[in-house]
Amino acid sequence: MKRILNKRLLIIIGAGLFCVGLISIWVAYLSEVREQKALSEKLLLVEEQTADISIEETVNKQLVEKDRIADFEAQIAATQTRISIPLITSDLFKDILTTANNTDVHITSINSNPLSNEAITGINYRTMTIDFSIAGSANKLYEFVDSMSQYFTTGILKTLSINIQGGNAAATMRLTIYSFRS
Repeated sequence: MKRILNKRLLIIIGAGLFCVGLISIWVAYLSEVREQKALSEKLLLVEEQTADISIEETVNKQLVEKDRIADFEAQIAATQTRISIPLITSDLFKDILTTANNTDVHITSINSNPLSNEAITGINYRTMTIDFSIAGSANKLYEFVDSMSQYFTTGILKTLSINIQGGNAAATMRLTIYSFRS
């Protein structure tokens, strides 16, 4: 009888272990199914978000950005050229700004061309051409032009354009300053 009991006990224990194993597999399967469903939903969401992105549109945007970068690089190069004027010319700008301040005129823009060489009647000169725009009252503009011609005795006012409206005036000027070069 003990043997029968041992066999029954072993069968019951075996059946119990089999049921526990089967239940564990079933729980793992259900967990995997839930996780797969969640991942499928996430994948669907990502696909919806990326459906609007096209490679052609991205490439076009990249080309536009490259063009903008090239434009910025050209602007930087132009600015570097303007900034690379020798230090002696900074005194010229200072003198122009001082003259404008003394005559109560506002300089709205100022640009200079690189130093160049010019020969007049066989004599070599170094020249600096400065273009600038000014604004103020008409009387003050005339005062500024007169002060510039007195201050820069080696300068020639190449162009002068004045626009007067009421009591306000604006002018654009091109001044070329000569210095002797041996």
